[in-house]
Amino acid sequence: MIEISSSCSLPHVRPQRVGDVRCDSDLVVTVCDRAHEEPGLGADLHWSVPDPVRAGTPEAFDRAFEELSRRVETFAPLLAPASTN
Repeated sequence: MIEISSSCSLPHVRPQRVGDVRCDSDLVVTVCDRAHEEPGLGADLHWSVPDPVRAGTPEAFDRAFEELSRRVETFAPLLAPASTN
């Protein structure tokens, strides 16, 4: 289960261009329709998730986070290398 602390703070983190930080082995998933339509972004997947900003409620952000968590938990095991026991 993915968890995030309610006290999570990222005061020194600034947005960066994907091309400036992406590595060859990265998988880029957009969740914003505007980002998905941006030429040259090079996203591998797009997951359309309702924008919680539009609703502007804590519940909307919780729903978006829960939906993304569910998708990551479902998808991540498919990317993990198979065990070589």
